[in-house]
Amino acid sequence: MDKNTIDYNEIIYQIDQELKRIGWTKEKAVNHIQFFYGVKSRMHLKDDELLEFLDFLKAYKKPSRFKVKVKRYTDRF
Repeated sequence: MDKNTIDYNEIIYQIDQELKRIGWTKEKAVNHIQFFYGVKSRMHLKDDELLEFLDFLKAYKKPSRFKVKVKRYTDRF
């Protein structure tokens, strides 16, 4: 395999791992792909689009499940 060649199955595996990490369902991923790339699934993405999608997922910060409320104290002096 050429050093510039990336294994498709490895990319799909990484995408699956990132989707789990951020808690996206298959439906949410498909909706994102349809909206941003205009195709029905990741199988229809071009190589550069597939890598772009993976990069997007890696950069995506999972929203916190907990809402933190900070209690502020004011000086009363």
